[in-house]
Amino acid sequence: MGNNEITINMGNKFSISLISPKEVEKFPTLYQDWERLLESKENLELLYQSPQWFEHLLTIDPHYNDLVLGIVKDNFGQTIGIVPIRIDHYTLTFDLSSYMLWKIHLRTASILGSQPLIPQDENIYNQLFMSLMTAFPEIQCIYMGSVPVDSFLWQYLNTDKGNERYWIPQVVDGLQTIHALLLPETFDSYLSKLKRKKRYNLQRQVKLLQDHSGGRLDLIRVESADQISSFLEDAVSIARHSWQQRRIGARIENNQKWYEKLKDLANRGFLCAYLLKCVNEPYAFALGYQFKDVYHYVEIAYDESFAKFSPGTVLLYLLTQDLIKNKSLKKLNFGLSDHPYKQTFGNIHLRGAQILLWRSTFLNRIKRTSHLAFRGGISLIKTYFHKGKSTPADEGS
Repeated sequence: MGNNEITINMGNKFSISLISPKEVEKFPTLYQDWERLLESKENLELLYQSPQWFEHLLTIDPHYNDLVLGIVKDNFGQTIGIVPIRIDHYTLTFDLSSYMLWKIHLRTASILGSQPLIPQDENIYNQLFMSLMTAFPEIQCIYMGSVPVDSFLWQYLNTDKGNERYWIPQVVDGLQTIHALLLPETFDSYLSKLKRKKRYNLQRQVKLLQDHSGGRLDLIRVESADQISSFLEDAVSIARHSWQQRRIGARIENNQKWYEKLKDLANRGFLCAYLLKCVNEPYAFALGYQFKDVYHYVEIAYDESFAKFSPGTVLLYLLTQDLIKNKSLKKLNFGLSDHPYKQTFGNIHLRGAQILLWRSTFLNRIKRTSHLAFRGGISLIKTYFHKGKSTPADEGS
């Protein structure tokens, strides 16, 4: 697309413009319109489609070659939709347990926040996706990372068959669950909703780790820029001994890039990370963001050498207690995945999925069909051989 604005007019109904951040100044009321649209939506992922998050991405990558804004206007010139988009890569994996057998790197247009901030109109959705594929001929897919099954977007993708000559949807890794916790007024009220056995086990796990730590257990909340250096040092130390890094690779690093990223988040009031420590011994960490009344549980890990003391679960227990004390937060967003600890701690459970909208080409159809067949086979194998077994992720990190 380069630096040129692309606008597609749909008669006298609406128009869609795809602009780079350099063209934002042409839209003087953009940020006011953006905030107005955010206020009108119910979406756990609002943070990622907010103007503040878009500005954060621009700050940590000042070249902003991969960011685009879709702007939808009606025939009166009123802004009725704003869609932040990132042109990046998505990795489609063919893995068996912790073994990566194969992977495909796809050039994608990722819809930030997954559900576009546009009216629930299939014509607008059609034109948005068509505009992206026209403006960016190099992209193979449009990616939406967390789409609830009760959303208009899900209904649109699963009922509109007229566009299959242009794109084909794929539910990546099948239906999963979007878990969240509606935070009650008090922690005692939260505990009272848990089953008695689970409540006892959680409190017992906290006591076991406390006893191991000589009765001292520190939960450190990290929100300010002056805490970032020590947080990164401890978090990376924990990550090196975690199952996540062993299986997936490094997800957090102690370098200037990560420091600047977290510093900008802290300066915007987004950063809310936690460390679980005893004096100088770090057990677990959680990297999270806070926006409006939602806390986002983003990146987590615990030191496997302390696994018998359940440090991940203890961290989540204490973190939840701390969030409830913070009366400005109303929800904890665990995100999309079916780890049992999310089922235990959460009280909002919505079915959803990652969606890839493939550009309809012969090669893309082969890739899509191959991945679906592979995942289907793995699902049957897991059902047959691993029913009832748990993974390290069940422990809360």
